[in-house]
Amino acid sequence: MTASPAAGDGTELADELGFALEIAARAGRLLMDRYERVERIDYKSARDVVTEVDHLSERLILDAIRS
Repeated sequence: MTASPAAGDGTELADELGFALEIAARAGRLLMDRYERVERIDYKSARDVVTEVDHLSERLILDAIRS
């Protein structure tokens, strides 16, 4: 029988959670640093907006995951 990725002492899961929390905190700081200072707003749909800061925070998260 092979062990599942979550099996064992839980350190791998704890490491992944720590990584996710750190990246979320970094993205949150970026969003808050630029709060109410947005220069560009685009529309994904008639009621759904996205700012350049949204794009920057998404890029930060994706780059961290890929590295």
